[in-house]
Amino acid sequence: MNPIETVRFSCPWCGEPAETVVDCTTGDQEYVEDCWCCCRPVVIRVELDAGGELAVAVWAEGA
Repeated sequence: MNPIETVRFSCPWCGEPAETVVDCTTGDQEYVEDCWCCCRPVVIRVELDAGGELAVAVWAEGA
C-alpha cells in the first residue's frame, strides 16, 4: 500500500462521482468533506486493518 491513496466514491446526496486523497500513515480517521458538485457535507470514515487493507465508508452528514 502507498502512503497516499486516492479513493473514489459516489456522493450520498447527489450521486455524482467524487474522490478524496487518504493519508494511510495516520491510521483510522473520520472527517467531513463537501461534495464538489452539490456542496453538501459528506462523512468519510477510513479504517486500516492490521494487514494494511484500506476500508472506506461514506455517508451523508446528518442523514
